[in-house]
Amino acid sequence: MAPRWIETKDYHNTAQPEDDRLLISGQFVVGRVLRDRSGPQAGRFVWSLTGPHGAPIGNHGFVDTLEEAQDALLASWRRWQQWAGVRDA
Repeated sequence: MAPRWIETKDYHNTAQPEDDRLLISGQFVVGRVLRDRSGPQAGRFVWSLTGPHGAPIGNHGFVDTLEEAQDALLASWRRWQQWAGVRDA
């Protein structure tokens, strides 16, 4: 199944900001993007590939916009899929 974005609050049924999103492939949680609320990166968006591990690829980072974070996470997922030799059904 092609990956899709959902709001974290809809997945966990908890109160989460609207700019907190999960990338889902089938029922698998690939990763998450959200706005950093404190610290030196406050106000920026962090993305993290949280599901698959083990590949020699970047699995997290900070960017300025939600769209950039979503693009970076999806690109990391695609690199992991290529490394693992799998693809979306």
